[in-house]
Amino acid sequence: MVRAHGFRTGVEAAVVLAIVGLCAKTWLLELRVVTTGSMAETVLGRHRMITCADCGYTFACGSDIAMMYGEPAVCPNCDDDRQLIDDFPELRGEEVAIFKAAFEARPPRRWELAAFRLPDDPRRTLMKRIVGLPDERIEIRDGDVFADGHIVRKSLPEQRALAVPVHDDRFRPTTESYFDIRWQDDPTTGGWLREAGGWRHLGYSNPKGALPTHRPLDWKRKTSDEASNIDWLTYHHLRRVRGDPAATKEGPITDEYGYNQSLPVIHRNVVCDLMMVCRLRYDGSGSLAFYAADGRETFVATVDVEEGSAELRRDSAVVATAPFPPAADAGSTDSNQSFEVVLSLFDRRFLMAIDGRVLFDQDCAESEPPPEGTSRPFAIGSGNGLQIGVDALRILRDVYYTHVRGDDGREGDRSVQLSKSEYFVLGDNSPLSEDSRRWGAGRAVTRGDLVGRPVFAFPAPERVKLGPVWIQVPRLGKFRYIR
Repeated sequence: MVRAHGFRTGVEAAVVLAIVGLCAKTWLLELRVVTTGSMAETVLGRHRMITCADCGYTFACGSDIAMMYGEPAVCPNCDDDRQLIDDFPELRGEEVAIFKAAFEARPPRRWELAAFRLPDDPRRTLMKRIVGLPDERIEIRDGDVFADGHIVRKSLPEQRALAVPVHDDRFRPTTESYFDIRWQDDPTTGGWLREAGGWRHLGYSNPKGALPTHRPLDWKRKTSDEASNIDWLTYHHLRRVRGDPAATKEGPITDEYGYNQSLPVIHRNVVCDLMMVCRLRYDGSGSLAFYAADGRETFVATVDVEEGSAELRRDSAVVATAPFPPAADAGSTDSNQSFEVVLSLFDRRFLMAIDGRVLFDQDCAESEPPPEGTSRPFAIGSGNGLQIGVDALRILRDVYYTHVRGDDGREGDRSVQLSKSEYFVLGDNSPLSEDSRRWGAGRAVTRGDLVGRPVFAFPAPERVKLGPVWIQVPRLGKFRYIR
């Protein structure tokens, strides 16, 4: 009797779970496997996961497009190219859970992900990012999106959701070379010391301990004379010269994707929309300083840690002041606890945040011509003997939205007028994305085309070699919420 009752209970539970699952799939969730790299690296299509043999940085390389075997896997973090792409196993695309009821109660928001049926082929479901709202005229200029003639700016969380990695100082080459010391001290002072995982400023000059580097930024030309008293640690965007591992070349950051290595790219665009993220701690009294430049405008933020005040200069002129930290509950900023610093130049706007709270928010000029870019966009400084520890230093860039060129090499219409029910959508991997730039008039996404909002991504199973065969091992616990 007990066994029969237990068996029946198990069967009933299985039936209930099946019904709940069926209802959820019908009305709440829809699972889709990503097949292309148009939204990389937010979600991945068929790809290979590559770990650099030199710096240890892991990156995805798309395999959903044709590629020539024997091509090197160039590390986007340190440029090492001694491994081959096809030496790594291919993984299927990630699986995405789409919340089907997301847009029943409200319309989609700008910069939000949306899944929709392709207007001309309802059998296909695509996932893109909403960038243009109904009744707007949308343009793409120099990688940025404009609505009704004004640049569309992102909030800090939106910026971080779209940010593309450029360089992570935590992953350093093991070869005996000064190549990848992209963060460089002023050799005339030598107050900054390179240590495992980051940098440390001693609070005083130490010329004998200086590393051989390029000259620091020209502060007398760009900023006030007060900045010359600060000991700067400056980012230099260096790239290896192909065919000569010992040679490097300094230049502006461009819109390259580690994911697109098997795609032949002829033209690269200079990106001025950049971001620096780090964790910082300090000890003693003195001043912190932060520098950001896009090739046209220069911003210098200085913080007096003793007085708890901060000042922002734009091309030498004071444009804003603020308390430091930006809010009473922003967390400790003493030597016992590190805090996160974000400097951003996305969307022609300077933004500085401490532990997620905005300290300065200053718009740059929208007028033409656009900034020209620079190879030295960020610097961190110590003034008046302040001891500083910096780690987790990262440089990122915004998505650079490109224009679509026809078979004749000419660019298409730069602007699109949306109707009261249409949305302009773009993919995060702009060079590969099939989106509103390519569809032309009459092919916009409407409210009726929307399927829902992608909310979770489940990574492809890991392929492990067991003897002569490869087996797939689920990566449990690796699913994530996607913005």
